[in-house]
Amino acid sequence: MRYEDEPANTPPPVPISDAVEHLLTARGLEATAVLAEVLGGWDETVGRDVAAHVVPVAVRQGGELVVEVDEPAWATQVQLLSSLLLARLADQLGPSAPHRLSVKVGRPRRQGGTPVAPPRDGARNDAKIRPTMPGRTPPTR
Repeated sequence: MRYEDEPANTPPPVPISDAVEHLLTARGLEATAVLAEVLGGWDETVGRDVAAHVVPVAVRQGGELVVEVDEPAWATQVQLLSSLLLARLADQLGPSAPHRLSVKVGRPRRQGGTPVAPPRDGARNDAKIRPTMPGRTPPTR
């Protein structure tokens, strides 16, 4: 359907999904789109308990999903379950799903998955043990 004031050489409309896919490909952002899809269904894919400790952080060229865990024990667990996780992602995402998984250990996270902030310099210095002489009390700040 053409409007009266529309030029004759205007290309026909295309579905928005096709336009977005073309734009992402033209800008080299396919991996970002895949990461967004992974993040959108992460809780359902891995379960809420695992999602509190394991977070997707990147999709690299070649279809490698990088996840960050908050403890080394979770890194081991994710590596043991990697084929199951990748199969679930393939079921949800189809051909765009990552086919490799790498794990890195990051900062510990709070209950809601928010990273725990590193201590301030002052807090770190206050935590140091200061030697004292017998019978003397340590200096206070």
